[in-house]
Amino acid sequence: MGHHAHGQVEGGVVMGMGAVLSESLVFDGGRVVNASYVDYDVPRAAESPEISTHFLGDGDPVGPFGAKGLGEIPLLVIGPAVTNAISHAIGVRLDAAPHTPDQVLAAIRERDGLPRRTGSVGRSPKRWWIHAMRWLYPRGLHGTLRRWGPRLAPSVPPTTIREIAVPTSEDDALQSLAVPSAHPLGGGTDLLARETQGLPVPSCSSTSPAYPGWLR
Repeated sequence: MGHHAHGQVEGGVVMGMGAVLSESLVFDGGRVVNASYVDYDVPRAAESPEISTHFLGDGDPVGPFGAKGLGEIPLLVIGPAVTNAISHAIGVRLDAAPHTPDQVLAAIRERDGLPRRTGSVGRSPKRWWIHAMRWLYPRGLHGTLRRWGPRLAPSVPPTTIREIAVPTSEDDALQSLAVPSAHPLGGGTDLLARETQGLPVPSCSSTSPAYPGWLR
């Protein structure tokens, strides 16, 4: 199997991890308040485990050229696997995702007959800011930031993509990215949307074909 097939499986595994361990939409008055990747907790590459993929079986006679679907299949099994692992470790089955550390600790305390909460925010200064934000958000902070935040942000003049470099070797790619304001181009749909909306974009983008040497 090629690198693309392995990437599909690894992507499905990481997506499943995010769904069961961290990802959750937060609503305030029917409006999503964590709609950006700054606030929506998805697993990053640094948080992903080492994944070893092994393909078994033959091609699908029904699929085009024997192809099979890969991305969704691993996504579906990660949630039950993680839930079962937590249940095996603590003796309590969690029935709502995501299984955050707070949820696991609360389940352990409930198992042991202890109050679900312990201590106080007053004894944890590092949590004061989080507690204050949680208290203020439904009391008008979200609306205030949404209304006045864009007006108070520093004005950045819109830019355009003046050049898209297509390197033919690793040295060419590294040289093109050494240019000030250059940016690697992966898909590019986000950059085109930003340019259409008049938002800042890198003046030079470098597309990166899958050179064999980069896949080691």
